[in-house]
Amino acid sequence: MSSRFSCGDSVESQVWASWDGSTFMHNWIQGDINRVTQQGDVYGLYDFQIESENMWNMAQRCGRTNRLQEAAALINSTYSKLQAAPNGGYGRAWVCTGGAGTVCYDSGLANTEVKLVSFQFLGAATFVANALANSGAALSSSDKAFINNTIAITNEHLVRWANDYQIERLQTMMSATTSSPAWNDSFLLFSDIDLWHLTIYAEMAGLRKWQASQGIAVDKSNDTRLQSHMNALLAIFNKRTSLITASTTAKVPGAAMADVDRGFWGNMLANTYASYSGSTKPVVCSPSTYTNVSTSSFTKRNDTGWDFSHARRLVQAMDGLERNRAAMLSSYALTDSQLPPTTLPKAFAAALLNNVWNGDTAQPGFNNYWSGANGWFGAYYSSSISYCDEGMKPYSMADSFPTGGYVTWAKHYPVIGQLGATIYDLMSNSTSAGSSFMTTMYPRLSSASGADNKAISMFMFLPSLVGVGIQ
Repeated sequence: MSSRFSCGDSVESQVWASWDGSTFMHNWIQGDINRVTQQGDVYGLYDFQIESENMWNMAQRCGRTNRLQEAAALINSTYSKLQAAPNGGYGRAWVCTGGAGTVCYDSGLANTEVKLVSFQFLGAATFVANALANSGAALSSSDKAFINNTIAITNEHLVRWANDYQIERLQTMMSATTSSPAWNDSFLLFSDIDLWHLTIYAEMAGLRKWQASQGIAVDKSNDTRLQSHMNALLAIFNKRTSLITASTTAKVPGAAMADVDRGFWGNMLANTYASYSGSTKPVVCSPSTYTNVSTSSFTKRNDTGWDFSHARRLVQAMDGLERNRAAMLSSYALTDSQLPPTTLPKAFAAALLNNVWNGDTAQPGFNNYWSGANGWFGAYYSSSISYCDEGMKPYSMADSFPTGGYVTWAKHYPVIGQLGATIYDLMSNSTSAGSSFMTTMYPRLSSASGADNKAISMFMFLPSLVGVGIQ
């Protein structure tokens, strides 16, 4: 049975209509690239991935090779801005060369490589290259050049960052407990950068397999180091992934639920009020600055891990590990037991439903933390370090569900797709789009949002509805 959310139907057409030609969104995404190529602002790499990857994922699901080629052209245009890595590092890097007014310069990162933004972009680049390589379409010489360049560039980044320090850090993490991390110290935490590393290794396995099938020599000159790093990443990811059985009264009764780094993030500054879900601001920063809610007035949870927004990286990670599992086994000589279990993606989807979702199908909301906590994120005040942030109140991260790609997990539980369809219908109706529910829970998709903000959020949301089995 056809659906408006099927490939080739109305919602996919809506996505491409917002993209084709000199539209606001096409110019906006091109602007992300221009920030890198014309202004030297490497944060354009980060924004390109987070704003456009759901569309490229849709293109792959729907077999739109021409769209993958469009993505490749945008990504490829940034490669000319690579330069020798700072401080004598191995290979090439994107370096912040922008001046005042660019995000990287204003963040105090001038003349440095910003690891997170580079790896987030390479996550998108390797996905597009792998999708194009394995599309089954006849590839042009420029397609093949892009794929091979992406492999070489990514390999240089992996080698540079798979250094002894990083491998030893991952090995040290193996013996850490939830009480080990020092206050606001991320050294022992499994972070989104670590997950991007793992995702990229998965995509690179598919790309190496393609090279071998084309008779292209696979560069294995640094495989000993890369193997050590990947083995350490897999070991700590498996160790830090918790599997919990849901109760018989849960929304998905008795399901295996997955969490990552559960309990390890409680000492981070941003999570000071993770366990406080009251309506009163815990911290006030203006006009005067003071603590409004004492941390001794509530019980601190012992399960604080990733917040719901950062956890969106699990969508790309689970997809990459699933699609490239066989390639990882053959390309890196891994054993099946070294890889996460094949049931893990469904277990993360079950946790989304049981822990993060509010259980309401008509007005779906989502908590701020993967653990199910719905406390204030980022709220903290300290006069000694001259820091004040009022943070994000409960449900502030709910829009991570529509914009973060989570709807694609409908393949595991159809209700996830139904929740996405509900939000789409609420957003699309002029009356419900202006309701207090939408303006509170999904302000950027509501009629109260500015036109530009709504266009960007819709652009991130709509592709994840397409081709994932929603009826």
